[in-house]
Amino acid sequence: MEKISLPGKVAVVTGGARGIGKAFVQRLLEKGAKLPSHFQVVILDILKDEGEASLKDLQEKFGRDNVYFYYCDVTNGKLFEDLLKSINKDIGKLDIMVNNAGVCNEDDWEQTIHINLIGVIRGTKQATELMRRDKGGNGGVILNMSSIAGLEPFKGIETYCATKHGLVGFTKTMALNSEDADWGIRYHCMCPVGVDTALVHKLKQITGQEYFDHAVEKTGGLLSIEGLTEEFLKMILYSDNRCLAIVKPTGVQYLEMEKKTN
Repeated sequence: MEKISLPGKVAVVTGGARGIGKAFVQRLLEKGAKLPSHFQVVILDILKDEGEASLKDLQEKFGRDNVYFYYCDVTNGKLFEDLLKSINKDIGKLDIMVNNAGVCNEDDWEQTIHINLIGVIRGTKQATELMRRDKGGNGGVILNMSSIAGLEPFKGIETYCATKHGLVGFTKTMALNSEDADWGIRYHCMCPVGVDTALVHKLKQITGQEYFDHAVEKTGGLLSIEGLTEEFLKMILYSDNRCLAIVKPTGVQYLEMEKKTN
């Protein structure tokens, strides 16, 4: 049974202009845009040209009223928070928040922390305030994109690993907070193995070919974007609160986050 019904709902996806983020947006629209009551997706991204190109492409496929794009730098706290408030007020209640924006840049490790960790924490906290039933919201779903690097170390990407580990702990704790206070919000964390994208192939230059090949073999191979998006949709629609998913080409391992202890 679906935990959330898409008709009339509004979803926000950060980093949605290209790659995994755009694939998430498209999969949500494929599922929801043709429903009798509008299902709308808002793309937030710092890549203005690519965001506008993706908007045109997706509007042609799914309708102008079903998808929007706004320029957003998730490291700009006020801009990010104000955008989410505006979406909640002008488009409709925020129901699904996907914190997908991320980078891997060890040369600028502070930026990596600001985007991957602080940006996700900020997006989660602001979406939580807008969704909480005890504050007039309708509840909802918040999904944070971590990585297999959030569960184990990988050579040469120490800051990236730290941010992704942080997201796992943060999301687990938010899930417990929601249950304790009955906010009506489900919190999920996806930890895919390497996905076949430009970002993952860039890691070869950081870790070296031999280490990269060993890591890929150890985790079951590279995962296709299509395989990841299917599991993403399942988590949004069906998973219980506290669900953490390790997504591999060979299948998905669902780990229930620790329940609150008295």
